[in-house]
Amino acid sequence: WEPASTPDVWTKVPMAPYPNTLPQAPVALNNPNYMPWTAGRSLAVHDGSVFVVSTEADALVVLDQATGLVQRMIHVGSRPEQVLVAPDGTAYVTVRFSGKVVSIPAGSSQIAKVASVGTEPYGIALSPNAKTLYVTISGDNRVIALRAQDLAPISNMAVARRPRSIAAHPDGSVYVGIQFGKAVKFNTSYLTGALTSPVELALRTQNPADLALHESVKLDKALATRVFGMTVSPADDNRIYISHVNVSPGSPE
Repeated sequence: WEPASTPDVWTKVPMAPYPNTLPQAPVALNNPNYMPWTAGRSLAVHDGSVFVVSTEADALVVLDQATGLVQRMIHVGSRPEQVLVAPDGTAYVTVRFSGKVVSIPAGSSQIAKVASVGTEPYGIALSPNAKTLYVTISGDNRVIALRAQDLAPISNMAVARRPRSIAAHPDGSVYVGIQFGKAVKFNTSYLTGALTSPVELALRTQNPADLALHESVKLDKALATRVFGMTVSPADDNRIYISHVNVSPGSPE
């Protein structure tokens, strides 16, 4: 039951054009500040090819970006988890169940280097200068640094239970996501790339709308857990983004 003078908000308020400032406009992949090799994923794009980790086929599959046709299939071992591609085209893969990291040169269908690194290597990142690899060893609760050229070990640091995601920051630091609700920042040696000085970071335990929409979710009750994703955003002054879940103790989650 409305007065006839009530304005029609659907016609009076126009939609904002896309992209707008909330969220920010997408970042072009040819942005010179964008370094996709600083955080591994299950899929990577480089120089007209798409690199896909096939966990069930125990292989790295390389597709032509334009046609989708398979160019190469390299069997790397049991359950590969993440891949990244260095600026020179070298692909690095964590092979989780085989406990190793492998490197495959640009254009090759053969593994060139293999490093046995421990139980369940998971996340992988390459330093901005492409000289040092950082790998989370989830089953051993460790993070290691390897020389990218030959996969020789550089350093080995203990962390909390089940490290998973990892990202290398342009300032030389390395961020690690711990599956059960933590994140750790490491400084690194400028000369060797070795990991040093771990600092634990707090994760947000409330979403912005919780206080307004879910009054039962209080800051002192929620727990951060299930940390899986991590990346560096060059569009936001190289800010680190970490995806995780918030749960309340005693709940079904």
